Amino acid sequence: MYHLFYQHNPYGAFHDRIHWGHATSRDLMTWTDEPIALAPSPGPDEDGCWSGVFVDDHGVPTLVYSGHREGRRQVGCVATGTADMHTWTKDQANPVVEAPPGVDVTEFRDHCVWREDGVWRQVIGAGIRDVGGAALLFESPDLRSWRYLGQLSVGDVTGRSGLGGPPGSTDWTGAVWECPDLFHLDSHGTGAPGTGDNEGTDVLLFCAWQDDAYHPLCLTGTYRGDRFEPTGLHRFDLGERAFYAPQSFRDESGRRIVFGWIMEERDEPQATAHGSLHDYDREVPVILLEPGRVAHIARTEPSTTIQMVRIAPLLARWLGVKAPSSLSAP
Repeated sequence: MYHLFYQHNPYGAFHDRIHWGHATSRDLMTWTDEPIALAPSPGPDEDGCWSGVFVDDHGVPTLVYSGHREGRRQVGCVATGTADMHTWTKDQANPVVEAPPGVDVTEFRDHCVWREDGVWRQVIGAGIRDVGGAALLFESPDLRSWRYLGQLSVGDVTGRSGLGGPPGSTDWTGAVWECPDLFHLDSHGTGAPGTGDNEGTDVLLFCAWQDDAYHPLCLTGTYRGDRFEPTGLHRFDLGERAFYAPQSFRDESGRRIVFGWIMEERDEPQATAHGSLHDYDREVPVILLEPGRVAHIARTEPSTTIQMVRIAPLLARWLGVKAPSSLSAP
């Protein structure tokens, strides 16, 4: 069973007091609505339960998410669920992680959490004033007490360092990094950071953001210790902001599957009449990064089967592997 948690406003097609929706599927095609997982409540998330991740904490379903309250910066929160994931309880210790002191952070949100060497690690998206977007690295024994380890990777808002293009370009690394996702691509293993070998590559996926400029980018390189050393920067989508906020997981067959938003291009009255700001259900690109096979894009459309679209030439260049000679549905 697949579980999808997503940003949701039950009161209308606009950004306000964001909840966590919940849906389940056995095939990634047909989805069943489940009870809302998280809703704003008095405290650190009273103005919104924003983006985060699900982890299995020794058998306990656990959500790590960004809480928002007007007048203060975003903070990291934790909630635990029942076995059926229909009821969630926010931790009394919330917020469990905040922006590190001594760093002039302008934004602080979105989480990537994994187990490494017996402890929890997480990367949080951020912006550092007059520097650029950044992925900040933390460590914890229990998902509640977090220690700041430093900047895993940082961009360049000026675009003059050679990492990315100038402001306004489609490979500009922006002033803020949203929705970071760190993983390893190899021919075996879990795909989690720090669990790979020299055969594959480490990938740091993020969304560069500033005002009305935002687009997904991808760093490839080496994650070692407390740093990510990039060897390349790549556009993750050629549609500029059409595909946004990608998040990934590795399935039981070894594929890395990426979900993201299809951004709403209609004006607010049209979006409100339609009933959504971003679509998952109308046409959802699912990128399947497979060991030795580069990638597929599967596009799901109403009342149709999965259609496979080749993007091997695009991704072969930065993954450094051989493109497949043919494509087939997973």
